[in-house]
Amino acid sequence: MSKNILIVHSDQGVSFLLKKMLELPNVHYIVKRTYEEVANAISNNYFDLILTDAAINGNFLFQYIEDLKSNAPKTRIIVMSQMDQYSIKASLKKLGVRDFISLPVNFPKVKSLISNYI
Repeated sequence: MSKNILIVHSDQGVSFLLKKMLELPNVHYIVKRTYEEVANAISNNYFDLILTDAAINGNFLFQYIEDLKSNAPKTRIIVMSQMDQYSIKASLKKLGVRDFISLPVNFPKVKSLISNYI
């Protein structure tokens, strides 16, 4: 059975690189760059996993994550960021997001984490 992963990053090059580096068998990747694109994708598709940058064009970080949790309640969310990681991690845990990846990405670690969820 095929799995769906949504990759969200405002930089198209980073999204493309993530998609190529994380390729796994039977996994379909969809890449989006803005809040509006993500909202539309979630309303029209089921995703097994959302791998998202903490900073997304079109919405404030924590409101964005709350929206993801509300609109895709059964989907695991992994947040990536270069920002102050301690405060972001603490806030994300309060929102129910347990997984945080520091940028730049350690691809083997990320691939392993994703493999655990799909």
